[in-house]
Amino acid sequence: MSNRAIAEGNWKRPLDFSLHSTFYGELFSPFSSYVRQTVRSESTETFGQYAKLPTELQLRILQSCDAATLFQLMHTSRSMRIEAKKLFFSNRRAWYLVHADWLLKGGHPAYTKLDLDMLACVEQLNLDFSSMRERTWMTLQGSGTWIGTEDEAVATGYGGMDEQIRIFWGTVQRRLPQLKHIVLSDEATRTERRPPALWKKVGQMCPASIDVSFYFLHGDDPYNGRCKRTWWRRVINQTATHDANARYDWEPCSELPDLVVIPPYHKFRGPVGSFERYCAKYADHNARRRATRKQRIATMERLHFHQTHQPFGCSAPDCTAWFTQPEEYTTHAIETRHDEQDTLPEVYESVFAENDEKLKQLRKDIKDLERPFLEWWDVEGSEKREVAQREFVHQLEHDPLYAQKEPVEKHPLLSYIHRSLDDDDC
Repeated sequence: MSNRAIAEGNWKRPLDFSLHSTFYGELFSPFSSYVRQTVRSESTETFGQYAKLPTELQLRILQSCDAATLFQLMHTSRSMRIEAKKLFFSNRRAWYLVHADWLLKGGHPAYTKLDLDMLACVEQLNLDFSSMRERTWMTLQGSGTWIGTEDEAVATGYGGMDEQIRIFWGTVQRRLPQLKHIVLSDEATRTERRPPALWKKVGQMCPASIDVSFYFLHGDDPYNGRCKRTWWRRVINQTATHDANARYDWEPCSELPDLVVIPPYHKFRGPVGSFERYCAKYADHNARRRATRKQRIATMERLHFHQTHQPFGCSAPDCTAWFTQPEEYTTHAIETRHDEQDTLPEVYESVFAENDEKLKQLRKDIKDLERPFLEWWDVEGSEKREVAQREFVHQLEHDPLYAQKEPVEKHPLLSYIHRSLDDDDC
């Protein structure tokens, strides 16, 4: 069921059309939005007295700056840049979202579009596994022969599971050397209340220097109805025996991450970069378009329950649902899609209509990016295609942005460009 993971309290968010949404309704902030200054100010004057202030007072001033200001200060003088960078990445509200596939495959640049230099500075990470299962941690050979249950695989460490988990955590530390806090999450909905044995095994093997948590989707029905996130944090088991598996316990946290940031992309250059840029903009457009419905639902809730209390009914024919409290309308919308028939007051409809036009223009801009690339790539079997493919492969082989362990014939982008252009879908 789409949008079933819309977070509680989503209606309290200010209207922001830059947000991205997953199929299940969770909202994330692109890095460009996170560091965007809400109020633009320009001044030709300089604050010369700042450098004359005591160091402690200078730091106090920097500590009062928001993320957008700190990001700007990271591009100034060396001393200012160093302190601003420390404060920027130590923001405890911000969690950077990364897909686990990149780290599971060794953390090679070939498996991510993200800026690796920036990720090397990250202190808080939200690592999304999509769906973590026992085969996630098995060798290819072990996965192909496994026929048991998840708990059996965990108990026996089948398919080199323990070694694969150790390699994974080594990759995490190598690629994210500043990491202090990590949240492991996926999109599978669970009915059980406590963390599964597989997750606990992975968490227990996390280096002690990193604070590790789990972020689960929980629902009474794994396929229908609204679900919500629960957060479990690893803590030292004070009564533990010498059993390594009993060293840690897991306790629920009431406070959930409220700001998840999508890191910036690496620099797009050359023919491979042209293809990546098109695919990235296409994916970003779809993520923004998916977020629009969540914004409409949230706006309807705010109109009736933000600093007021105005119960209202469902506008769908033959539906008698009546909403007296926040979240009731959102839950009803998820289960019935009746919100698609609702109309907001004109002042809000005009704002959403303007956003729709911006999305249409963005889609047109994406097509304008695609057209010259397709002309360069040409059709299969043509001389232009052969030349283009040689240039594409040459960059994959020599550009460090696309480095991997496998030979270039097995490069994920090489197979992806053929698959995506043949299907006309990135």
